[in-house]
Amino acid sequence: MGIGHSDAFGGKLRNWYSFEEELGGSLLSIASRVLNLLEFQVRHNLDKNKEKLAGLYVGNPKRETPRPTSEILLAAFKEITLLLIEVKNEVYAHLTVLSPLQQRILVLLGFQISIYTQLDGQSFTPE
Repeated sequence: MGIGHSDAFGGKLRNWYSFEEELGGSLLSIASRVLNLLEFQVRHNLDKNKEKLAGLYVGNPKRETPRPTSEILLAAFKEITLLLIEVKNEVYAHLTVLSPLQQRILVLLGFQISIYTQLDGQSFTPE
């Protein structure tokens, strides 16, 4: 017998959840997996390099941790600003410069800093 299956309804599947609820549940599941992967990757690389990460805790910038949570890692990026300026039908992007901590987190995640810096100053033609 599967989820939502009932012989009382002639063997027909009964829809217990609407499409929106299923989609929302799927998105939450994906988001949870992304957060877990982010946390795992940073912790793995810190452990592999026998390092600790400092600068994550507001009010205590010297506090180090070998096991940062995904929430505190993402909080390190909360001050990033993307500014889009349109001039003569061209849109230019400007991004906040990454702090050394933000750069370190990207490296611990296995990314090159250029995935962020290459966006700055680019022009896009709006459609």
